[in-house]
Parts: sequence; structure tokens; C-alpha cells
Amino acid sequence: MNAFVRYNSVIAAFILLPLFLAVYMAIGSQPLSGDLTRIGGHLEEDFGWNEPQKVFQSGRFVMAKSITDLDHHYDVVVIGDSFSADRQKGWQNYLVENTGLSVITFGMAFGFSLEDVVTSAPFKDFPPKILIYESVERRALQRLHEFSEWDVQRQVSEVEFLLHSNNVLSRDYPKREHLRKVTVDVERLLSEAANRIEKSVYRLTGSDKDRTVVLPLKQGNLFSNGTPDKLLVLRDDLQKKFSDNDIATAVHGLLNARSLVEANGKTKFVFLMFPDKLTAYSPFLSPGTKTVPSAFPALAKRYPLLRLDQRFHSELLKGAKDLYLPNDTHTGYYGYKMAAMSLIDYLLQ
Repeated sequence: MNAFVRYNSVIAAFILLPLFLAVYMAIGSQPLSGDLTRIGGHLEEDFGWNEPQKVFQSGRFVMAKSITDLDHHYDVVVIGDSFSADRQKGWQNYLVENTGLSVITFGMAFGFSLEDVVTSAPFKDFPPKILIYESVERRALQRLHEFSEWDVQRQVSEVEFLLHSNNVLSRDYPKREHLRKVTVDVERLLSEAANRIEKSVYRLTGSDKDRTVVLPLKQGNLFSNGTPDKLLVLRDDLQKKFSDNDIATAVHGLLNARSLVEANGKTKFVFLMFPDKLTAYSPFLSPGTKTVPSAFPALAKRYPLLRLDQRFHSELLKGAKDLYLPNDTHTGYYGYKMAAMSLIDYLLQ
């Protein structure tokens, strides 16, 4: 074999080996379905949920595409992030199911902001009974800090909310069981395998591009995946930190938001914060595992906060499985349901 042939063989090996490796890793692997398994390149065989999720056959709330979709009166206007974007499992469905309130949601991902919605002509023409501003915990302080910069005339709220215990009804809208897809999708096969290889290299080399962390749990009955004694979370969850001044600024932002929303004398402002996955499961981590403080207790000392963290801890103590999906940053259907029931309890108070 001459030098030219050897050179070409080496080059071909460098080109083909990653391709063969990608095909080998892809064949027989389950397709990615969770944001954490995708971000971290983890196997769905390890972290994919295996017990069915309950989904509504049709969403019971409107997901707005334009501010003009607010073309008649809705009882509730929601402005939220990805925790308010699931029309089949979303907490708004359970709010509608148990109260009969009509709900329209404006997603932050589509560019809707609290200020833009509240100051719009449709909102002024059709003021709702309640405006719910929803945010996940890890983004909440930053978002509330932006509200603190508003020049809003602060006022004592006189808005009364009309939900009473006789408004809490028992409906049962049609639902179905949804199973995670486990068959290979040929179109996604190579791209997912390449992603898995890339993210695996990040983990093995300790790269700062590795955006996920696996933490040990002291019990193995809280998830339905293949490794139920492990908690998969975003690395950002472990890097949260805040000062007393950060909390004070966030509360200032909440008060500004409440004043802006309730200035019409007709709409009640409610802040709904979903716990980070780490916050929800921190009491169940193995002893000695590093964790970080949650923003819930600090905010609750200065503002009448809905303590969704406490409700989730209570449900997990009862053995709730897949409250958060093991492969995802978001809750499963039961987490959304408990969020809605906690919200109803909060409104009744």
C-alpha cells in the first residue's frame, strides 16, 4: 500500500468513523422527547417517562396569536412562559374544568408582555376579572426587576374577586392517555445521534457547554423512568443566587405590576410562579447533595405569594410520580393539575 492510499484511508476513517458511531448510537435508541435529554444528550431509555400522561382531547382555553384575539370578554387573561403553553396538559384546562371560568393565554414566546397586553385597546374594552402573570422561578426575579423600572402610580387595590366556593364546580372534560413515543424516527435518527455524541463529549470533558446535571435522589419512587433514583436538572438551577436587594426589587416590580393591572378597578392581579425542578425535589435529594436556596420563602415574606413549592412538596411526600417529567424541565399532567387546584384555593382565600 503506497503512501497515497494510506493517506486516503486515514482521512476516510476520520470521516466515516463518526458517521458509523452516530448510526450505531441511533439504531435502537428511543427518540428524544424531553428538553433536558435533548439539551444534555441523555438517553430517553434512562430518563424518558414510562407511565401514561393524561391529556385533554381538546384544549379548554384559547392560546392567542394576536392581541386582537381578545375580541370579547374572558374571565381570565394569562400572560406566561412555556409553563402556560401546553394546550393539552396545561394548568389552564384544569382551572376551566373546576371553575367554568373562560381563559385566554398570551405567550411570552410570541412576544407578548404584561405592559403591552394591559395597555392595549382590547384589554381596556374587555377587562377580565383576573390577570394571571406566570413565570418559572429561575426567570422570575429578572422579569420582575424589569417591572420595578416602570413609572406607575401606586394605589391601594379595591378590586374584589368574585370566585366563591359555590363557583367551584366538578366537571370532567374528555381526556385520553398519552404514551411517549419509543419507536425510531428515521428522519431524526442521525441528527439526534450526532447531538448525543456532541453532548456526551461535553460531559466527559467537563465543558462549560454541558448544561445539565444529574443528582442522586434518596428514594426511587418519584419517577417512572429507567433511572428513578436520579434527578436530571438544568445546571442553571444550581447557579441561582439572589440578595435581599434582589428580593426587594422583585417585590417592587410585583407591586408596580399589580397597580398597573388593577388601575381599571375591575381586574385582579395574580402572580403564579412555578418552582424550578430542583426546588421541587430538593427535599428528596440524597444527603450531602449540593443545592441552592429557593426564591419562594424570601418572596413570600414580603408579598402574598401562592406557595406552589409547598404544594408540590406535599404531593411528592405522598409519592406523586412524574410530578415533573424525568426528562424535562416542565411538570407532567399531575403537576399542572395541582398548580390549578392550588390557584383555586388561593383565589378562594
